[in-house]
Amino acid sequence: MILTLAVALLSAAPRFDDGGPGDVPVVIPGHEKAIAEDEALGKKFAEEVDKKEKQTDDPKMEARIERIGNELAAIANAHHLIATWGDKRFTPFHYHFKVIKGDDVNAFSLPGGYIYVYEGFVKYAESDDEIAGVLGHEISHAAFRHVAILIKNSQKLNLISLPLMIASIFLGGAPLGVVTQLTTQAIGSGWSVDAEKAADYGGFQILRHSKYNPVGLLTTMERFTRDERMGPSIEWGIFRDHPPSYARAEAVTGYLKAANIPIRRSLVSTSYRAEVVPSSDGLAVIKFNGQRLHGFAGDDAIQRADASVEKLDDFFDQVPEVFEARLGEDGNIYGKNRLLITITSADADAAKMSRTALAQQSLSAVRGALFTYGDRVWQVRT
Repeated sequence: MILTLAVALLSAAPRFDDGGPGDVPVVIPGHEKAIAEDEALGKKFAEEVDKKEKQTDDPKMEARIERIGNELAAIANAHHLIATWGDKRFTPFHYHFKVIKGDDVNAFSLPGGYIYVYEGFVKYAESDDEIAGVLGHEISHAAFRHVAILIKNSQKLNLISLPLMIASIFLGGAPLGVVTQLTTQAIGSGWSVDAEKAADYGGFQILRHSKYNPVGLLTTMERFTRDERMGPSIEWGIFRDHPPSYARAEAVTGYLKAANIPIRRSLVSTSYRAEVVPSSDGLAVIKFNGQRLHGFAGDDAIQRADASVEKLDDFFDQVPEVFEARLGEDGNIYGKNRLLITITSADADAAKMSRTALAQQSLSAVRGALFTYGDRVWQVRT
């Protein structure tokens, strides 16, 4: 249902409402007041957050976030994004991006275009594409004026945490941890599922106009959910009370498919990518998410391993069934009838086993990795 809705949304309407070819959208008369109010409120929030939170002392990390953020902000300010929830008017801001000290895997958006990212999230992200997915999401919250709508509807929604957060920040009476928690609750979990999905779609629109791969938005959701399910050991911040839902992932997948964007997770996330790791015994070992698949020996070991990595990534990106990895009559490993790993006598000698036994062992490793892979990705209906 969500996938069908996503396809209909993309096919029935343009990605951006720009007015006309080459036109830059304009702010409609009377909207300037709302924009100014957001900027003033955001500035006050930001001043207090800056007093209580320490800014990173890593200039490279800060420069990375500013570079990606400013690229995406320029796109948001040059196009009228379609808002499925929130203020549907074109709302440009002068965006500000800051990195906060701390291990929280967290990011949040204040009114008026003030975007904060914790060091923990930057370290957690496995590519610029994944960072862009979250920044595009946060920019969309600001562009769609979600906090303003939240404040307007606060009595209706009975959001006690919002006024408490405002009092704590402006009066300075709460410890840093409490302020951070209240900020996250009001800016994160206080928003409805519709607002989160609207920000996902807004972020997708921004990324479609950028050099970044929108699949990064999906892989970030998947990894958050997987790691939390395996046992939360860190503060999840933005997804504490509203983790990425199946419906949200299904919607993002629908956007990708409707836009004919291949869902190649290996391009945006190291967790979904095979790698060649040289071993101390001179072998070129292929690993997937830390799991050893096969060791290549001989003078051409690196070349054969590199070729297999490319084929394995393409195979895994298709989210195949475990049984689709098999042994061929020639004793090599195939995936959907495509040769994945050629097993030589040199490989077997290095492993100190027969070529047949090594083939069975490597096939079991590939199938085990496939089983784990399938459990980690969203199995969205098509």
